Amino acid sequence: MSLEQLVLLADALRPHTRAKIVDYPALAAVAGATTARLHGVPVHISVENAARTASRLILKLQPLSSHNETFARLVSDTMRELALVRDIN
Repeated sequence: MSLEQLVLLADALRPHTRAKIVDYPALAAVAGATTARLHGVPVHISVENAARTASRLILKLQPLSSHNETFARLVSDTMRELALVRDIN
């Protein structure tokens, strides 16, 4: 998931939680970890693995002022849903 996508999800969550992004580098780290490749090969064997990594990093790095648990769930669920849509098409 890209940094831009993570920012969009955080912004979508804000009206419901009033949580603000307080650590953009943390979001960038999540984005980098979910899309990382080594010699062109993805480091995650599945979308599920990448989604778990994103969730774990969000909970550890706390990029939002509050509701990081909700954000972690939103991000991982969105990653899974996007993968399903790609598989259907």
